[in-house]
Formats: sequence, structure tokens, C-alpha cells
Amino acid sequence: MFNRKPRKRRYSPGSLLALGTATSALTLAACGSTGSTAAASAAPVSHTLHLAFLGDISQPPDPDVYYAGQANLIIMNVYDQLISYKLNSATPQFVPDLATSWTVSPNGLTYTFNLRKGVTFHDGTPFTSAAVAASFARRAAVNGGPAYMVSEVASVNDSNPYVAVIHLKQPVASFLNYLASAYGPKMESPTALAKHAGTNNDQTWLASHDAGTGPYYLASAKPGVGYVLKAYPKYWGPKPYYTTVDIKVIPSITTQQLLLENGQLNGILHNIPTSAIPALKSNPNVKVYVLPTFESTEIYTNPASPLFAKLSVRQAFMHAINKQAIIQAVFPGRAEVLNRIYPRGILAPNQAPEISGYNPSLFAAAVKAQPASERSVTLGYQSNDPTAGQVANLIQTELASLGLTVKVVGYSGSTVYNWAVNDAGAPALFVYSSWPDAASPYTWAHITFDPGGGLNFLHCSVPQATALLAQANASTTVAQADALYAQAGTVYGQSGCWDMLVSLNDTFALSSNLTGIVHNVGVPYVLYLRYLHPKKG
Repeated sequence: MFNRKPRKRRYSPGSLLALGTATSALTLAACGSTGSTAAASAAPVSHTLHLAFLGDISQPPDPDVYYAGQANLIIMNVYDQLISYKLNSATPQFVPDLATSWTVSPNGLTYTFNLRKGVTFHDGTPFTSAAVAASFARRAAVNGGPAYMVSEVASVNDSNPYVAVIHLKQPVASFLNYLASAYGPKMESPTALAKHAGTNNDQTWLASHDAGTGPYYLASAKPGVGYVLKAYPKYWGPKPYYTTVDIKVIPSITTQQLLLENGQLNGILHNIPTSAIPALKSNPNVKVYVLPTFESTEIYTNPASPLFAKLSVRQAFMHAINKQAIIQAVFPGRAEVLNRIYPRGILAPNQAPEISGYNPSLFAAAVKAQPASERSVTLGYQSNDPTAGQVANLIQTELASLGLTVKVVGYSGSTVYNWAVNDAGAPALFVYSSWPDAASPYTWAHITFDPGGGLNFLHCSVPQATALLAQANASTTVAQADALYAQAGTVYGQSGCWDMLVSLNDTFALSSNLTGIVHNVGVPYVLYLRYLHPKKG
């Protein structure tokens, strides 16, 4: 699911609060054969990696504009940030990136970052605190979807070139989550930003160039055709084995599968259908990986529809769907049942109360009590998300057995995202997949459940929960914030407006001779390319 959010959206000021405790450490679960054919092992090893996008990325790979999914593969390998989440861990933990260490003042208003020395941008400009100030200023000026992450920054003191002091207007106790997020501020060359600003704060230039410090630079960008990354020879970290990464736009997953099996593609990073997995596992040249993420599939109810305008019906609906059956049919071995309002891993299980459980008789009774005119509804999904369509069809069949007539309709992404502004014509039920911006309950609840949130497509309003979320924003301790998030989650769940169905894992199919598979739990569809290399021997 690529167009996860609108291109331009301004959030109200708020904070992401500190990390919850995830339940397990990440294990790279590889399925299928571990070997490769004799012919493959004898073939000369190339320093070019071949990957693909399933359709174009819809927005330029500009870190202050891009707010979807696929192109994070480019952004996370071209740009660095001050801090990141620990790789290969299902438990989100802050680790250094371009900042080697940091401190936070007791009042939560001042963040001091000691910066890494010896780093240069791709244009040769040294990385210093001036870049931090310029990058934050540019994000605010562009005012794209991710701009909310710097909305509470009052100033950046860059008087010491290797110490950046960030002053906030008010406490944002999870400000570090913003900085570690895939959508968080990336460090951009102040020289490039000044030189190519134009009339739109560098947006034209950054559609086909980059201003990062990462292991790769953007060598070519041809929307609808493909993108080429080249290794940056002066990168400060581990030098990549693959000096060229060729990413073609191949809109057919079947074609991608054939190219992978024939050795012309090194990996498929998204939307692998369940039907393709047995063949991929049986191919000795392919290995399938299943890795945890924060992504989930959920179903919305429309409180403006005659049937779901009733709280009692919405609450009964929370128990109507057999989530395990969805996993078995659509995501076997690649998902877990989710009965909590927050995605897996961003709030401790004992602080995320269950909101649903399977008891379809409750909804059957509720439907039977309604007038016959209200027993027919439309169930929607985003048409470029085929797995959501599969889920919708399963739910249609199940609801039919409970007395409801359901019509399944696929909607374009532009139609779906327009509902956040005007939901006229929206369906009574809507299946959708997404993930939070960061490992914080706030980045999920605020954008998905609150009025004006870019993913609150069906305009359900839960004032009590919104107020609790606002209190959490003002918290200065993790314990206080998590307690308020738990309370808010309970109230959101009781509204019956959203039922979380399943937690999704990333499913990658990669060439079996690849090793160095490194993954970030907060960034679906992305591999860290600098660690990849062919197996020896």
C-alpha cells in the first residue's frame, strides 16, 4: 500500500511520546531453500543490484515532500538523519546516526546533539550544525505532510559546528521519535539548498537530484521508468559492495516474479501475493524473508451511514470478523491477529487493552434488529491495494452469513484521500492498510482517529479520546504519556469506528545469494542497501 497519505497535509501541533515496549526481538525469518544452483554460483558476480517499484512512486523522492511508502527505499539509502531506530530489532530503540550522542533538558525544551565529524554531503559540503538548522528550516518552509515534525521547533543554535542545540516552543516528549522516523527530518546540504532554492524551496531540483550524506546518491530519476542510485565514494560509514542500484518501474508483480526467478531481478520488496509464495520458496535461487513492521490492516465504520450511525451496531461489529481466517486466506505465516487499537510494538501489551474478540452472534443480532432498508451496505478498499481487496471479499462473505448484503467497491487513491476533506459518497465500511510515522502511539492515533487527521477518512469523532491524546502530548514522562495513551486507546476502541484486523509483516523475496539483510521495523518495503553483498563461495 503505497499512497499511505496525502501529498500535502498540515497537522496541528503536537508531540510524539516515548517508545512503548515491543514484545520480541527481531529474527530474520528466512523461508525456502538456502542454496543456489551451480550455474548461479559459477556466474561472475556483478556490482549492480537490480530492484523494482510496483508502479511509479507518485511523488518525487524529496524527504520534505514524500509521504508514502515505496520511495523510502531511495530516501533511506540516500539521506542520513540525526538518530535512527536500531536495525534488525522488533523493539524500537534509538541509536546514533549523524548525531553521536544527545541530551535532553529536564523541562523537555532543549535537545543537544553532538555531531559526527568527517561527514560530507554528496556535493562535498562538510556536515555541521549549519546543516541541521537549514534542514529544519527547509522542511518548515516546504510545509508538506511531514512538516508537523518541526512545527514546535523554536530555533536551532549552530554556533558550534559540531553541536546542534534545538530549542522547542513547548515540551514534545517524543521529539526523538520524530527524528528517528522514516519521515523525520533528513540532513540536507545547506550549500545545495541555497544554490537550487528557486521559487519553491528546492522542490524542482530535488525531484531529480539529492542533497544527502548517505551511502548512495541519486544518479538518475525518470518517473514511470526507473531510478538509479550510485555509491558515494566518500561515505562516512561502511562502503557498499553494490556500486549501482538500478530500480525499474515494473507494474506487474507477475513480471517481477519471473525476472527474480530468472536472475534478472535481485529482489521483490512489496505486495507479493500469497499465491506466488510457494513457487518462490521452491526456487533454489530465491529466499523469502518475513520481517516485523508496524503496518496493519484495519476496517473503518462510517458513523454517517444509517446502519453504523448507531453506537450499539458499531460496537457489535467489532466482534463480527474472523481475523484468523483472514490471515489463513490472505497472509498465511505473514501476519498476526490484532485486537488492540494501536499497531503492534508501539505500546506495551499490558498498556494496550483489547478492544475486540470474535463473537459474530452479537452483530447478527444487531443486524436483525435493524430495518430491512439498512441491511445493505457498501464495503470499500483502495483499488491499488490488491490484498485489501482480498480482505474485503472475505469480509463480504462473512457478513452475508450474518444477514448483511455487502457490495465491494474499489476506489482510487485520489478518491480515498479526498474523503479526509469531504467524505460525501464514502462507503459504510472501508478496509485499509497503513503504519504510523514512528514508534509512537501519537503518530497513529492523531492522524487516523482525530478530527482533521489525514487518515480519518470517514470522519468519526471521539472528543474524550482526543482530549486524552492532547494530555499525553503535554506529558514530560514516559509513564504518564503511556498511561494516557492507554486510556485514549480504550475510548477510541469503544467508539466502534475502527477495528484493527491484523498486524502485517514485511515479505521480501530476494536472490538466495544475497546476504547482509538489514531491516528497520519502522520502515516497510525498505532494505539498507549498503549492507548487502553476495555470499562467498
